[in-house]
Amino acid sequence: MVLRTIKFWFRKETLDQQLRDIAAMDQYAKALAAGEKRILAQGANGELYSYLPEE
Repeated sequence: MVLRTIKFWFRKETLDQQLRDIAAMDQYAKALAAGEKRILAQGANGELYSYLPEE
């Protein structure tokens, strides 16, 4: 599991937001377990994204 150290001051987390974050972290963890090299990053809008370095 990846811990986020930076939270945007303007982002107010709701239950839906937390569930999307958990889903993104789960997708990221599954991809790593499958041997993919992925990046988990927080976008400017506060959403977590899991993507390949080539993207």
